[in-house]
Amino acid sequence: MRQFEIGNPEIASIELFTGAGGTDHKALVHLTIGDEMHLYGMESFHDVLEFMKEYVPTIKAMVDLAEKDFG
Repeated sequence: MRQFEIGNPEIASIELFTGAGGTDHKALVHLTIGDEMHLYGMESFHDVLEFMKEYVPTIKAMVDLAEKDFG
């Protein structure tokens, strides 16, 4: 089940999925930056928090800069 998305998938985003049935993970995180996509399996809620603490500020800054009008 998808819980939330942060950012803009066209630029940079993080999607969090929980209840990943049939896996050994508590959650799956889908990280997209430009054309690059990565999927991370999180084994605990603490792992999810640490990941978000590290990546969310960068994703938000990238989206803000890409959407800013410098004209």
